[in-house]
Amino acid sequence: MPLQAERLVPKQRARFAVAIPSDGGRRLEARFRSVSGLAGRIIVGTVRHAGSVIPYKYPQGVEFPEAVLECGATTDRGLFNWFADVVSIAAGIGGKTRGHRRDVIVMEHSREFGRGSRVPTIVGGYILAGAFPVDFSPGEYDNESDEFLIESVTLTYDYLRPTRQLNPSSVRDISHLTSRFP
Repeated sequence: MPLQAERLVPKQRARFAVAIPSDGGRRLEARFRSVSGLAGRIIVGTVRHAGSVIPYKYPQGVEFPEAVLECGATTDRGLFNWFADVVSIAAGIGGKTRGHRRDVIVMEHSREFGRGSRVPTIVGGYILAGAFPVDFSPGEYDNESDEFLIESVTLTYDYLRPTRQLNPSSVRDISHLTSRFP
């Protein structure tokens, strides 16, 4: 039976926020300028049977690139502190050995948010499961420029999965979104 698909209207670039849970029960929720690297790729294996000129291809595994989050620099040190925790684990100089892997949620808001609507309606998004920072940049300092300072953090993660559409009242508690696969 052929695949049946309905023609859908493509999404516009969404307004979004990123929620990063922390150990202390608090959650860092930030408006990032951009998030890139949300993707997955199937690793293809090939086998050539004796005498065959055409290889047999099969899915061998999956890989996810690193995600890069960029935002305007503020006095909040949450992202850097998370990076510093991972540095201390990697260097073996003490610190926490757990809690550095977090389920980061990229939440898409409806386009109406900010245009008269005060409560964001979350229309979807993605969860970066088991994410932790592998690179942090505080931005480029330049006395000749009047531009804003842009911080960036690069995250590696285990896998990517979409979230469900949310009710605006559930924006405060997003813990049900981060449950792992059974």
